Amino acid sequence: MSVLEIIAVIISFLGIWLTARRHLLCWPVNLMACALYAKLFLDVRLYADMVLQGLFGIAIVYGWI
Repeated sequence: MSVLEIIAVIISFLGIWLTARRHLLCWPVNLMACALYAKLFLDVRLYADMVLQGLFGIAIVYGWI
């Protein structure tokens, strides 16, 4: 596992925990995790998964608003 992947997993777990606790900080944390995964997928040339992370990011922003 790369360092980027480990950081993305940790931030994802934090985002899930914050969401379960209904804390408003869950939105930006989940958006950061989404961006990290998009970067990770770009680095390993998984473009469809990167686009999917972009769609997840749009949904996160919509939910946050």
